[in-house]
Amino acid sequence: MIEVAICDDVREDAIELQSYFDSRMYEVNCDIFSNAMEFIAAEKTYDVIFLDFDLPGMSGEELAEKLREEETDSLLVFFTGTREPTPEIFTLQPFRYLMKDMLPGRMKREVGEILEKCRERKKAYHIYAKEAGDIVKVPVYTISYIELAKHGSIVHTVQKNQRQQYTLRENIREIGKKLEDSGFVQAHNSYLVNMEHIVRYHKTYIQLQEGIQLNVSRAYRKKFDLAFRRYLLNKG
Repeated sequence: MIEVAICDDVREDAIELQSYFDSRMYEVNCDIFSNAMEFIAAEKTYDVIFLDFDLPGMSGEELAEKLREEETDSLLVFFTGTREPTPEIFTLQPFRYLMKDMLPGRMKREVGEILEKCRERKKAYHIYAKEAGDIVKVPVYTISYIELAKHGSIVHTVQKNQRQQYTLRENIREIGKKLEDSGFVQAHNSYLVNMEHIVRYHKTYIQLQEGIQLNVSRAYRKKFDLAFRRYLLNKG
């Protein structure tokens, strides 16, 4: 079951969005909220949250900021008819940015891709790593970056407010091959970065959502820049 929340004060728009959920492909439970306070009061965890900007009281952008401060694992999708995306919006790491006047065919495709992403995440695609001598399963989407170590590599994860480190026997090159289709890119000889965790990118450095700043080396700059631009393009 994919848990979906739609936060939109125009109920007709929310119902129309809900109509794009293909029940033949996905089992979805959808809750509709007319404002941010209703959503917060529900105290429920969702796989994906669709947010309109123009909500009464707390705006959709303010709610997104609150959710990111709480380090929610939910996918955020902005669903609006009034505002074009700005560079600042992407610091909130939306998975998609949907305009309400999008053509039906494209909207159906975009919503399908969002639900498919939720399904993939619920499958908890993972790697096995070590913690204090124990072998543990680590969901890939929680990995922020992977750092080169003397013997293998160190996996850095962030989930909600908790950060964790694990060790791998594989080196950066070996693990990079496994994760090349999962949004990871090498920014330096010493680490791989999960692009979903990037909140700021300068040509010489990146900042991750947990505040960590990593350099983008000259040797990897062109490759990283191309990969990140392609990643943003695919996000919407």
